[in-house]
Amino acid sequence: MISELGYIGHNVAAAAHLLSNVDDAVLAETFRLLDERKDSYWRDIAGVEMLRRGMEPGGRLPRDGGDPR
Repeated sequence: MISELGYIGHNVAAAAHLLSNVDDAVLAETFRLLDERKDSYWRDIAGVEMLRRGMEPGGRLPRDGGDPR
């Protein structure tokens, strides 16, 4: 997923479309793997998609014992 975002570049619509078509686990993992400083552009887009789905960006994942909502 990270390499696909790199290929897309700074095209907001394409990145948002890509991230809107993955399941919650992949989206959360992608958000976790993106560097806060270097990848802030894509991290912001992923965070917005997570909020749209009712997920909390940066929150605990279900496998960590956290509430996925």
